[in-house]
Amino acid sequence: MANYSDDILISEKIYSNYTIDLPRLSVPNGTFSLQLGRKGDTEREKENDELAKLYYVLAKIMLFRFSPSSVNDPYRAHELDSIAENLTDNDLDILEKLASHCECLAIKARIADIRWLLVKPKNYKDAIAAIENYSEYPVEPVTWNEGTKDFYERALCLGLQLRKGAEKQVTALERKLLSSLEGDFINSSPYFHLQVANLLFEYALAKGKSTWLGIRFLERGQYFIREKNFNAARSYLLFAADRFGAEGDEEQWLLCKYLTANSWELEAEAIDHSFVRKHFYENAFHSYTAIPTRYRDKFEIDSKILELRNSLRVVGQKAVAELPVIKMPSVDVSESVKASIEYMSGLVDTATAIQSLALICKPVTLIYAEDSLKSQLENTLFTRLFSTVRFTSDGRSAGRSNPLGIESDVEESDKFTVLVEKACHYAEFVSQASIIHGLNQLLEEHRISFHQLLEMCKLSPFVPTDRARLFARGLYLGFEYDFATAIHMLVPQWEHIVRNVLNECSVATTVIKDSQETEIGLSKLLDKEETAEIFDQDLLFEMKALLVHWHGPNLRNNIAHGLISTNEAGSYLAVYWWWRSLRLIVMSLAPMCEANTNIK
Repeated sequence: MANYSDDILISEKIYSNYTIDLPRLSVPNGTFSLQLGRKGDTEREKENDELAKLYYVLAKIMLFRFSPSSVNDPYRAHELDSIAENLTDNDLDILEKLASHCECLAIKARIADIRWLLVKPKNYKDAIAAIENYSEYPVEPVTWNEGTKDFYERALCLGLQLRKGAEKQVTALERKLLSSLEGDFINSSPYFHLQVANLLFEYALAKGKSTWLGIRFLERGQYFIREKNFNAARSYLLFAADRFGAEGDEEQWLLCKYLTANSWELEAEAIDHSFVRKHFYENAFHSYTAIPTRYRDKFEIDSKILELRNSLRVVGQKAVAELPVIKMPSVDVSESVKASIEYMSGLVDTATAIQSLALICKPVTLIYAEDSLKSQLENTLFTRLFSTVRFTSDGRSAGRSNPLGIESDVEESDKFTVLVEKACHYAEFVSQASIIHGLNQLLEEHRISFHQLLEMCKLSPFVPTDRARLFARGLYLGFEYDFATAIHMLVPQWEHIVRNVLNECSVATTVIKDSQETEIGLSKLLDKEETAEIFDQDLLFEMKALLVHWHGPNLRNNIAHGLISTNEAGSYLAVYWWWRSLRLIVMSLAPMCEANTNIK
């Protein structure tokens, strides 16, 4: 917007030349300030500086962003400056004189409002003028969301500030808003009545109308259910529930809560896509379970909850089956395969071969996952924009994470979820490109005996003597390509190792309650501050990512609860964890042998 001199004084006759084609009850849109600025430019070109300034001053206040609920800053400049820094005393005098020449009530109200905020000493007439001009607009759905809602909210905010000084005006506002709730705007604008009612209660008005509104909105909710507008139905029913709850009407409150939960169920049944249906069933389940137990008999809610559990299981399985398969271009791993085979070829003895397999590649590291995430954020927007939902093979929702958005605002849990994903990608890659081919080459040239692996486990400081046979059997099964059985034996031993190490460092791994001592789960053990101090950060990250995190294979929990499928138990991630177990034993016996490897 063009600058103008504050020294320019505007004569009375100039105000009569001011013309803006806005009817009395019109709502200025976002381009109105631009139109005024152009009028000012036109008058400046004609050297009508006084009239140009008139347009510029009005254009400036119409450019201010409107935040009607703010007591201190309802208007702000686009540069986030206070409006006091954008308007001079001369500007405020011009606005006072201009108000009487304006037909549009929205402009008159804004001028009075801004003068109330800035002119010292305050003139209550300005605030009253703003309230009365704003409240002249009809409360109707056609213009409600175009600006009328903001006008009434600002009028209420001003009225409550003035207290008894605007008691008459606030009463008139309340009466006008309540009368609008008696009209029938259901089909043309389903949310209009709800927005009006929310505004009233936000400013602590209509206190004696709770029951009346509850009954009216309960009827609206039932109407919208019949019309299959379920979102509108829930909005009205939840509002009605709050009103009945405030009045202590438990019977009507329960009915609203039941109908809200039932609407989720009805909406689920009306949807064909299983993935979306599952989402609505989940919401129905949570809504039913949120109803206190003492109220559930009336509508047989416990039976509903049981039915929904079954429905969720069935629809979850269908949802997984319906998910499309996305085929990505294959990655050329021939060089890694070739290097792995060459690395494992011609080794002189079995001990060297086992050691070489354990060192055939680097394990997952936290730094690698962080670098991979950083690269992804720099090259794609998907991680920043979209959340993540992970489904198990049987259709359960294992967990959800939020989009990363702006990195400074990222929750650590959401960031860690993506780091887990990167770790799993790496583990799958090295298993496919290096570990399996190295194992194949080893078995072509050597015979691995269970006794040899048992002796290694007995010598390892990590494996307790009474667990050596179990650990060795798990390793041996991997050399037999029975990775499914191998990880069923090895993963519990990893948990036992963690407990032993923590106990040796005087870290509690149990809780005692009611004279009963119970083991703490592996997830919580790995989250302990002492665990981070004792274990290497990469090994700790690796255990979290592959053993207990919902976005990874979650090997520990899925095995412990019998949830792991045949395909998951024999996956490349299972192969990786078998190899990681072998590496743990080898590295514990020969800490310096890692320096001998020439494959990074």
